[in-house]
Amino acid sequence: MSESDWSPTVGLNYFFNEDTMAYVKFSRAFKSGGWNADFVLAGLENFAYGAESVDAYEIGLKTTTVDNTLRFNIAGFLSKFDDFQAFQFVRDQNGIFSVQLTNAARVSVKGVEMETTWVPADRWRFNLNLTYVDAIYDEFLNAIGENFSGNTLPRAPRWKIFLGAQYTQPLGDAGELVFSSGYGYVSSQYSNNSNAPCCIIDDYSLLDARIAYKPASEAWELVLWGKNLTDKEYNLQKGANFLGSNVTIWGVPRTYGLSFRYFFGA
Repeated sequence: MSESDWSPTVGLNYFFNEDTMAYVKFSRAFKSGGWNADFVLAGLENFAYGAESVDAYEIGLKTTTVDNTLRFNIAGFLSKFDDFQAFQFVRDQNGIFSVQLTNAARVSVKGVEMETTWVPADRWRFNLNLTYVDAIYDEFLNAIGENFSGNTLPRAPRWKIFLGAQYTQPLGDAGELVFSSGYGYVSSQYSNNSNAPCCIIDDYSLLDARIAYKPASEAWELVLWGKNLTDKEYNLQKGANFLGSNVTIWGVPRTYGLSFRYFFGA
């Protein structure tokens, strides 16, 4: 198999002043095709899959206040995929299913990203990140005749939200303590192309925190950390196996620990 592609990137930046910039960008990308070398039971007609290409458009604004206490970035994006590579069940001539990497005809992904950083004082820092994504199969008739056109792509939640806070306590010649916490929210999502009810991963939110000590030399760091502090029960995967039985993979429960890092050359 021999393939070639021309993948340009073109962008334009406009500076309103030294603190505010608007931009537009277009790029084209390419992912080569290949072979399902691990799964050949479905027959040679499903052995190879084609190349994937995408045209991506982005427009955005980056701005910082004069006193550098607030930074705000926002971007809108649209990506149009042709021959999007997607895993799916394929049935061979004996009626046996296997998982193959194949090509969906067309996919559209559009959305908005926002990043905000606020530093109201030297010791405080707050972050707010929001992402909205609408990822749809515009056209997708799979290998066994199922029509997934209009379905949402798997593992493409509509909303992601992150809120973080950090406080730094100087300790003079002894170094500093940094207290930080983060709250993350992920909306519901599908785990496969069919968007079947059995494959819906419910929305969830997680709370993490850490306390870090670093000496004045900044040569090492000692961190006390905790993840999923509310011990939230959530799923990473929901679906069915080859036998039709439901399969659920649970997320990591509350964990905590102590970490040490040494920085060479510090």
